[in-house]
Order: sequence, then C-alpha cells, then structure tokens
Amino acid sequence: MTNTRWLTVDVPDWVAWAMTQSHIDAEDIAFIQTNPVLLNSPAPRAWSNTCRIFRMGFRRDIEATAVAGTVGAAATRWLDFREQHRHWKVRTP
Repeated sequence: MTNTRWLTVDVPDWVAWAMTQSHIDAEDIAFIQTNPVLLNSPAPRAWSNTCRIFRMGFRRDIEATAVAGTVGAAATRWLDFREQHRHWKVRTP
C-alpha cells in the first residue's frame, strides 16, 4: 500500500517565495493573489512551470496549449489575466 501525502502551500508563503524567482512576474503573483483557490490546484509547481512557459515566447496558440497541459482548466483564466495585464512591469508585494 502506498502512503501519499499532499503538500499545500498558502498564498502568503507562495508570494514571498515567488518574489525571489526571476521567472515569476508581477502578473503571475497578482493572479494567484486574486485567485488563491487555484494555487494548490493543480499544484504550486505547475504555476511556476506556467511562468516558465510564458517566458519562452511561443506563439499564442502554442502557449495556450502548453499552459493548458500544465494547469488544466485554469489556463483560460490565467491567459485572460495575463492578456489584461501585459503592460505591468514592476513587481508588486
């Protein structure tokens, strides 16, 4: 029998960590702050990977497919949020 343990991360801890990561932008932090229920669904690591995908500079259709493969149904919300906030340049706490 396998014993599986799930790690959950709270938003303030994730935000503090994300602020130290060069691949996570202010938009990504703001998205999690405004959609905290999504942080642990699918997993905090998936959101970090989504940020890496975004920085790769794929065409929008490829980017959308890659993000959906990483965070599932939440991809649409994240991509819409990113599109609305593409002008942000400064990190927010």
